Amino acid sequence: MSGCGPSRRQFKYDVFLSFRGADTRKNIVSHLHKELVRQGIRTFKDDETLEPGDRFPERLREAINTSRFAIVVISKNYATSKWCLEELRMIMKLESEKKVDAFPIFYDVDISDVRNYKRSFSLICHNQSPRIPSWKDALQKIANTQANESRKFKDDATMVEEVVELVSDKLLSMLPMDLGNIVGMEADMDQIEHLLDMTFTTSEVRMVGIWGMPGIGKTTIAKNLYEKHKHRFKTHHCFLEKVRGQGTLDLHKQLLSDILRKKDFKSLNLAQGASCIKSRLVNLKSLIVIDDVDDVKQLDALAKEPSWFGPGSRIIITTRDKSLLNSSCALYKVECLKDDKGLQIFQRYAFLDEKPSAGCYNDLSKRVSELAQGLPIALKDFGTYLVNKKKEEEWQHALRSFEEAPLEKTMAALKSSYDGLDKVGKIAFLHVACLFNGEPVQRVRKLLQQGEVGMKVLEEKSLINVSVDEHISMHRLFEQMGKHIVRQDSENSPSQQRILWHHDDIRPVLVTNTALPPFLLLPINVTIYHMQCSKILFRRSLRI
Repeated sequence: MSGCGPSRRQFKYDVFLSFRGADTRKNIVSHLHKELVRQGIRTFKDDETLEPGDRFPERLREAINTSRFAIVVISKNYATSKWCLEELRMIMKLESEKKVDAFPIFYDVDISDVRNYKRSFSLICHNQSPRIPSWKDALQKIANTQANESRKFKDDATMVEEVVELVSDKLLSMLPMDLGNIVGMEADMDQIEHLLDMTFTTSEVRMVGIWGMPGIGKTTIAKNLYEKHKHRFKTHHCFLEKVRGQGTLDLHKQLLSDILRKKDFKSLNLAQGASCIKSRLVNLKSLIVIDDVDDVKQLDALAKEPSWFGPGSRIIITTRDKSLLNSSCALYKVECLKDDKGLQIFQRYAFLDEKPSAGCYNDLSKRVSELAQGLPIALKDFGTYLVNKKKEEEWQHALRSFEEAPLEKTMAALKSSYDGLDKVGKIAFLHVACLFNGEPVQRVRKLLQQGEVGMKVLEEKSLINVSVDEHISMHRLFEQMGKHIVRQDSENSPSQQRILWHHDDIRPVLVTNTALPPFLLLPINVTIYHMQCSKILFRRSLRI
C-alpha cells in the first residue's frame, strides 16, 4: 500500500565500531568484533588507515547513518585523531536526535580526563580546528553517558561478553514479535512469565510445568516464551521439541550440545548423561524447554532437580500428564479458548485473515467454531479444510460431517492420548465418552470397576475435567472420538457393541431376540418402558 508519510530509516548495520586503530585494533576491538559477528550482529569495522590530510570518508558517514548502535571505544589516543572525534561528533548528534544508541567503553582511561579535557583529551593538538567546540561537546556527552570502564572488569573477555549481551538485548527488544499464532493465549503467557519470574527478582532456578489436553497450545506457548526470552541467556538455551518416545541418550546429547555449543558428546553413554548435565550446567544461567514429555524417566534424566542448573535458570516442561510433574515445578493448566477467540482463530485459517462476508458465513463460522469448543488444533483443522470451500452448500455438508467426528489431524492428536492409556484408563474413557459425560463423578466412580483409579488417570492426563460441583466434563471432540472407537470395535454392528447410547441403536437390539454381548451398557436415563421390548431379554444380565 502506497503512502505519503516520511520514509523509515534503512539500517545496513546493527553496530558501528568507533575506535583508535593504533591503540585497540589488535586487542579489545578485535575481540569485540569477533563476538559481535559470532552472535549474528551486523557490524561495521573500518580497517583502513586514514592519513592526517585525508578527507572524512563518505563510507564512514554512510555507515554511521545506517547503524542502529555505535560502540565507541575511548582509548588514550582516541582524541588525538580528528577522524575519531568527527565520528564521535556525528554519533552524539544522531543520539541526541534519537536515531542511534551509543555504548561507550572507556578503555584504560579515566572518565574524569575525558569530562575535563585533561591529558590526551585536552585537544591541544587540534587547536587550529574550527570543530573544537563541537568535539568538546561530544566528549562531554559521551563522558556523561552510562559507560563501561575496562578497569572495573576482571578482564577484557568479561567486558566484551557484557557489552555484546547488552547490545543483543537492545536489538532484540526493538524487533517486533510475531505473536499471531497465540491469539487468545496472551493471558496464559503473562501468567507463565509470572510463575517463571522473568523479571528475575531472585537468582533462584524456576521450573514450570505446562499441562493440558493435546492440541490446546502448550507447545505454541512454550515456543513463544522461548523465542521471546532466549536472548537473555546468552547462548545457553535449548528447545527439546516433541520428546515423546525419544531415547534418553539422544536427548542428553542434544541438550548438552545446544547449551554448550559443542558437538563433542558422541562418546557420552547413558550412565554418564545426567551426571554430565549436573556438572556442566550447574554454573550456567540456562533456558531449557522440554516439550511433550510422556515418561517420568525423561524428566529424571534431563531436569530432575533445580539444583542441576545455574542461578537464574528457567526450565519449562510441557506435558499432557500432570502426574509426571514433581513438586519442584509450578503447575499451569492451559484451558480451551473462549468463544470469541476461538472464532478469531478459525476465521484466520478459513478466510486467510480476511473477514467473512456478512450473512450466512458469519453464522456458519460461529457454528463450526462452537463445534471445536475452543481447541486450537481443531479450529485450525476446520479452517484449513474450509479455506477453498466457496459455496454455502459445501460448508453445510462439512458442518454435518464435523458434527459426527473430528478431522483426521485432530483425531490423530486426540487418539494418541487414548492409545497411551492402560486397560483401566481406556475402559473409563470409553464409558465417560459414551455414557457419563456431565454425570456426577462420584456416581461414575461407583459404577465402574476401578472407577476411582480410572477417573484419577483421566483427569491427570487432561482427558476430563471435574468441576467444582463434582461433575465430569469431557471435551466434545474426545466424546466424538470415544464413540467412534466403540463403533469401529464392533464394525458398526449395533448388536455387537458393548456400549449403546443412541436410541436408534438401542431400540432394534432390545425389541428383537438378537444375540447380545454378555455385558451391554445403556444410558442411565433410557426410558425402556416406552419401548415394546421382549420381556425375556430383561431376564439377562443387562447393566442399565
